[in-house]
Amino acid sequence: MNTSQPNERDALATWAVADGLLPAVAAEPAETPLDRLLTAFERHVASEHDTVIAYREMAESTADPVVALLMQQVVDDEERHHGLLQSMAARLRDTLAWTHSPEALPTRGEPTEAEAKALVESLKTFARQERDGARQARDLARQQGSLYDGLFTLLLETMAADSEKHERILAFVGRRMEQRLADA
Repeated sequence: MNTSQPNERDALATWAVADGLLPAVAAEPAETPLDRLLTAFERHVASEHDTVIAYREMAESTADPVVALLMQQVVDDEERHHGLLQSMAARLRDTLAWTHSPEALPTRGEPTEAEAKALVESLKTFARQERDGARQARDLARQQGSLYDGLFTLLLETMAADSEKHERILAFVGRRMEQRLADA
């Protein structure tokens, strides 16, 4: 193998550009962390596309209403997750290309000071209610053990996980409103 070929090719390209025979092309920028994140989002959604279709078919074709209920919950969650990932990917593409697309995840907002003040206290109360609800659901789940083959335990545990997720979301929104007040 002739290892000098790439150097000869580069020398020829440099000569052709210098003589105006080829247009000068800027080198591709190195991949950034945002590029890698965008690629990861797109790959995740693409890789699960067929799986979500299979989940939906299972939910719609089963004769077992429990399986249908649970599989539809999975489908609903996956579709919501994919929608969020697609909006996040659109936001990254907009950032990388200096564009603005309507499907991009919003990242800014300007609530009024009055709105931020009103939300902060309510959000703290709601977060506390979600935390208490999660604890109660987990307690009930432990007490129900094998009732209906563990179906109630499963549903109560997933509700508790949802309440914990809601608590994290409410805490984030509360911190965001507090920051808006501090910036005002």
